[in-house]
Amino acid sequence: MIKKALLTIFMVLLATVSMPVYSYCDISCKPAGELTSKTSQTMSRITGQNAVAEKIAENMLIKAIKKIVSGEFNVKLESYSVRDLKAGKFKSLKVDGTNIKFEDIYISQINVKTLCDYNYIKDNGKNGVTIMENLPLSIHAVITEDDLNKTMMSPDYQKILSNLNNFGENLNIFKIESANVKIIKNKLFYIMKFKIPFVNKQHYVALSTDLSVKDGRIVFSDTKVLRNMPNLNLNNIINSLNPLDFSLRMPENKNAKVNVNNVTIQDQKIIIDAYLVILKDNISQR
Repeated sequence: MIKKALLTIFMVLLATVSMPVYSYCDISCKPAGELTSKTSQTMSRITGQNAVAEKIAENMLIKAIKKIVSGEFNVKLESYSVRDLKAGKFKSLKVDGTNIKFEDIYISQINVKTLCDYNYIKDNGKNGVTIMENLPLSIHAVITEDDLNKTMMSPDYQKILSNLNNFGENLNIFKIESANVKIIKNKLFYIMKFKIPFVNKQHYVALSTDLSVKDGRIVFSDTKVLRNMPNLNLNNIINSLNPLDFSLRMPENKNAKVNVNNVTIQDQKIIIDAYLVILKDNISQR
């Protein structure tokens, strides 16, 4: 049971990364519910049963994660006792991942951990599992230039470029042939190669930008156009091209709320910190 319960947390996390509700996250923690006695918890630790059960659960979760996500993972689980763990009640869970690929989204590093000392996921048998209390998590992610450029090759992002091309071609103005990013001196540079109808010459558009958080999501800020095409107004399309945000523009996930707290560029890497709350009574089917 515990493997399926913990895997549910990770799956809801991944789904929320792809389709979140941007909202204030209430990370308050509820008091611990009914647990085994302190004596039972102590005996479980002293006899080593707790440590063995935790290790088994950690290894099972890593194997299950790797079936759906490419990357290297380390899991640290802390439980109250073996009986509580089997019942889906545990103290904390931490998942560290590197070189991750999930549905054409690339992330060099992600660290996820629960924020409360009491977490409870109930087994419903064939009906799946239920999150019994709001489950607050912290997320720390590191994204590189290479990650972004790989992600920008995804069908979802290419669809954004295709939609812009439909607009440009209908007006007989331009066609975007390629787009990529570079991180130089902790600045993000966005570069597009255009082709103009009836003109046998390629044009390049380049802009530099900082990153900031607005209403819990990542946006371009202090953007400067370094090279532009005549009659092309980038102001209306700049944030629609944001590769850090494009994959989040999907139908709302009402099972969870996410709020990006901070984004910076350090050592040529994009650092993102966020809170995620998987909502109580969220049911995951098997």
